[in-house]
Amino acid sequence: GGIAQVNTVVKVLEEFKVDLPVLGIAKAKDINRGNFKKETKMSNERLIIPGRMNPYLLDKDPALMKIILPLRDEAHRFSRKLHHHAEKNRIIKSWVEDLKGLNAHDKKSLLAKIDLPFNELKMLTVDELKVRFNFNAKELKSLIQYLFPKTDPN
Repeated sequence: GGIAQVNTVVKVLEEFKVDLPVLGIAKAKDINRGNFKKETKMSNERLIIPGRMNPYLLDKDPALMKIILPLRDEAHRFSRKLHHHAEKNRIIKSWVEDLKGLNAHDKKSLLAKIDLPFNELKMLTVDELKVRFNFNAKELKSLIQYLFPKTDPN
């Protein structure tokens, strides 16, 4: 991240008496923000180094930039994946907790298989649920009873 994130990490590490080097990777940004020009002038990708007054501009060292930028991009990809997984669980758990006949382990297993919002699950047929999610009999019975209360799950 930028200077704010770097300073926060340095402060937390100091509080916990952890001695680790810290470095931030700041993305290039639009310098003309607010100006409505056809051409957008971008700043340089830069390293934020604690204790250094100005960031280190990565375009000064193309080899270093080839190493650093994929690291940053992978960190972003990983954090987005974690965020999406946590958000999926937060949304789905609200109704999964109401399923009858499943213990905590069964509910967790069910959550891992579902990749659709509740309203889209309700649009699937029983056969589509069976094929798409490969639920075991216990999961399928509980889910069908919840999604389609008037349907016989057997």
